[in-house]
Amino acid sequence: MTIDTKAKKPLRTTRGFGGASTGKPNEQKSKSDSAREAIERGESRFNWTCERHGEADHYSKQGACVKCCSDRNRRAHAQRVATPEGRKARNDYQQERRSIPEVREAINAYHRRYDESRKALDPSYAAHMRAKAVNANAIRRMRELEPPRPETAMPSKETLRECAELVKHFPADAEVDHAIPLRGFLPGTKEWVVSGLHVPYNLEPMEARSNTLTPHLVLLSASGA
Repeated sequence: MTIDTKAKKPLRTTRGFGGASTGKPNEQKSKSDSAREAIERGESRFNWTCERHGEADHYSKQGACVKCCSDRNRRAHAQRVATPEGRKARNDYQQERRSIPEVREAINAYHRRYDESRKALDPSYAAHMRAKAVNANAIRRMRELEPPRPETAMPSKETLRECAELVKHFPADAEVDHAIPLRGFLPGTKEWVVSGLHVPYNLEPMEARSNTLTPHLVLLSASGA
């Protein structure tokens, strides 16, 4: 009696979007057939075996492995920005694209959706973005002053890092502002009489109503009222 010593290959099973197995034998189905069926189901991806990543999602239209495309794009981007000329070309292209109103709004909408979903899942990310916004707003306000602040009065990178770390520990429902305003006016005359610094010891959490009264309270106290 002849014994077949060759091991039989297991039947391939179809997988739906996200890799969920349907349990149906798929020995004869090709990759193009699976891609076409995914398109007919309205799915942008289907599961297939990649030579590099094993079982992985593939794009239905191109048939390419999602992870392979991501790796290839990452390598290409690293090569493009490896030189000063490449970085300048990348920045010029991004600025040109953002000059188109429709493109700018689409990019901003995407970033808003990303930030909202990320903040909902990761509280530490929400605190990080809040601290980043506090620093950015302070820098913008100081540069918009007339006359502008001298560079010696602008916060250093180390100071900005210290401010960000402090803001991360403030209550999430509180507003963050400067105890001594960056530009404080007298309530009656609107005379500019005080210039606060963006430093950790000048930052404090406060309620929204207190935040609106802070400039007047500080200036009245400073004027001896």
